[in-house]
Amino acid sequence: MEALREIRYAARSLRRSPGFSAAAILTLALGIGANTAIFSVLEGVVLAPLPYPQPDRLVAIALYNRALKYTTSLSYPDFLDWQRNSPSFDEIAAFVSPGFYLTGPGTPEHVDGKDVSAGFFRTLGISPELGRSFSPEEDRYGGPRAAMISDRLWRARFGASRAALGRTISLDHRDYTIVGVLPPGFRFDSSQADEL
Repeated sequence: MEALREIRYAARSLRRSPGFSAAAILTLALGIGANTAIFSVLEGVVLAPLPYPQPDRLVAIALYNRALKYTTSLSYPDFLDWQRNSPSFDEIAAFVSPGFYLTGPGTPEHVDGKDVSAGFFRTLGISPELGRSFSPEEDRYGGPRAAMISDRLWRARFGASRAALGRTISLDHRDYTIVGVLPPGFRFDSSQADEL
């Protein structure tokens, strides 16, 4: 009964001063909206599990430059040394996110993409939807250039045709042979990769 009386008193007070009421409601709305937005980002980035099989077994490794106080990239020869000499890990894979300019077939465009080592998808537990993943020969310096394309790119540029496998695309004016198509909705990092 006391609570009902308090609610009625609060409602009468808010009716008597509409300016204060509008400011209070606006403040509450902004606070609730900001909290919802922050929680959504936190949930998506920190709390949600990674979208790969056995995400608890994945670890990201980077070098930290203490003098400059930022994370630096690992050189490819160092990566190969780590890969050979790290028995504690089942797999070690590398990636770099340069992005590419895609020319042919179709209209030229900038696409999000990654240079990855041969075991990258095996490390994540991802199998291609079509075709195959990269071979060790394609991972060697001077080896054949191969690309795996996203499901979106496969549908947009090749009409979801199986004939896309074996075709050539040009990324940054270098020809790559398409060897596989990634599963629909595959994501790595915060972007959707188009070519790998």
